Amino acid sequence: MSLTLTIKRSFFGWTEKDFLKTLWILALPISLQHLLTSSLSFIDVLMIGQLGDAAIGSVGLINKLFFVGIMILSAIASGASILSAQFFGKKDWSGISQTFKIALLISLTFIIPIALAAFFAPQTLLSFVSQDTSVIEIGAEYLKITSLFLVFTAISMVTSAILRTINQAKIPMIAGIIAVVLNTFLNYLLIFGHAGFPELGVKGAAYATVISRSVEMLLLLTALIKLPETQKLREVFLSKKLRLTGFTRFWHTSYPLILNELFWSLGLFAYQVVYSRMGKEELAAMSLLVPIDALVSDFFIGVAIASGIILGQTLGAGDKEKAYDMGFKFISLAAFIGAVMGIILLVIQSPVLSVFSGLSETTLQLATSVYSVMALTLWIKFFNMTAIMGVLRSGGDTRFVLVYDIGTIWLIGVPTAILLGLFLQWPLQWVFMAVMFEELLKMAIWLRRIRSKRWLNQLTA
Repeated sequence: MSLTLTIKRSFFGWTEKDFLKTLWILALPISLQHLLTSSLSFIDVLMIGQLGDAAIGSVGLINKLFFVGIMILSAIASGASILSAQFFGKKDWSGISQTFKIALLISLTFIIPIALAAFFAPQTLLSFVSQDTSVIEIGAEYLKITSLFLVFTAISMVTSAILRTINQAKIPMIAGIIAVVLNTFLNYLLIFGHAGFPELGVKGAAYATVISRSVEMLLLLTALIKLPETQKLREVFLSKKLRLTGFTRFWHTSYPLILNELFWSLGLFAYQVVYSRMGKEELAAMSLLVPIDALVSDFFIGVAIASGIILGQTLGAGDKEKAYDMGFKFISLAAFIGAVMGIILLVIQSPVLSVFSGLSETTLQLATSVYSVMALTLWIKFFNMTAIMGVLRSGGDTRFVLVYDIGTIWLIGVPTAILLGLFLQWPLQWVFMAVMFEELLKMAIWLRRIRSKRWLNQLTA
């Protein structure tokens, strides 16, 4: 393909009306659901921020600890989504059902031991990642209560992934809206003790999170059992037994995803540990920004996930050339949205950070500096998210993504953070900016791989 044609596809192809309409119908419910799910953490941090640096630091650290487990669950759900989308492209409902059952079984087998450890030994887990006694004491209460959150999340993530691939993305979105409203209401009552409820502080936020996530899970399962839109899946799910042969196909597709998300999320957690070693203010500043970053990413994530579903369905139907053309449209659209969102973030920076008035002046100054860097590099992050989650994974190119995604973060990103943050003691914003070089390098790697066409695989053949 000529360079001129590549540029035309990359920068102008996504402006086609039919392309945007197809993407928007699927992406909007997914983005809203993820945005609302992230709001659970953001609302916790926003309200807990009124309780001081130690409280917000402990909750932020636990959210990062949970993030590792949740990313593994996300990998399992992504593997289910890849296969289910291609099965749906072939109208193979038995294949979708088998994928659903296998993903649920693997998710629960993985997450239940972690939930038990969080419940019975919260202080031990936190002592590995923090030396601050106040952070450990406050965090242990929050961690023990929210251990059930992981089990509910496992079921919800797999169920949502399958529903999206059969074009039922609105169901997870509605469940997410209800969960966020409930979480916000319970936070208000239980953290500060309004309307006659006890003032529980951090523990109140934990109870609110667990209750709202359990309601979301129950709503998803109820929709799966009752709604006419899921009847075909329900009939096949109940009538077809689980076949062990399905594990081979699922594992071949999913194990690179699981390893990828495990070591990638551990890499992000390593960053958080570095920040915690730099100081309490640095940890509080990054804990403040994590949910903001998650909200912005989840506002966009529907494009990344929807692109993977659309490309998977296209590959399942056997149209590789169309999938290749659409891949360029998706990544160029991602970069454009990232640039626009970055500008918006800079414009609203002051009012966003002003809501965290309960934090120290030093913490807010550090957060302000890092916030600016985060906004200016958002277009790179959105490009990489779509390339990985949407384009390359849609064709099962997961082993390539595993090698280069993990290689860059552990050979470049984490060593850079340790060297600059702990040994050279650079300011937080400069450490964060240096780490972003890893994202820029990955952007070049993903673009070259997409152009090679090696990701265009039909997995259900």
